Amino acid sequence: MLFDGFFRAIFSAKPFAKAAGDRGEEAAVRFLKKRGMKIAARNFRSGRYEADIVAFDGDCAVFVEVKTRSDSALVDGYYAAVSKTKRRGIRICANRYLSRLHPRPPSWRYDVVDVRIGGGMKISQIRHFENVPL
Repeated sequence: MLFDGFFRAIFSAKPFAKAAGDRGEEAAVRFLKKRGMKIAARNFRSGRYEADIVAFDGDCAVFVEVKTRSDSALVDGYYAAVSKTKRRGIRICANRYLSRLHPRPPSWRYDVVDVRIGGGMKISQIRHFENVPL
């Protein structure tokens, strides 16, 4: 049928938001690695909670939330984009991750990586906010 390939392409493709989020997380991982961080886990889940990236900056465990938005997004600033519920979930997930480590790292923190995507899914800007209050 003429439209068979067309509909298969539409319905098998990831929705744009998911594809943009995946692209943003990939960019964040590359960004953090270039700054010397070691990636320990991606999309670490504990129950319904998730940490996008778990990394180590020396002996400090870092729980990273990645926020990916288009250049035309109305909300600016990482903190407004991370809801109260999400912040609570990241804290709970981090505590569960840390409880599995023996010995436990001497320090840990929460970071946010803000990734901006322009036309053609090109990364236009990456901002890294360290030790953010959650």
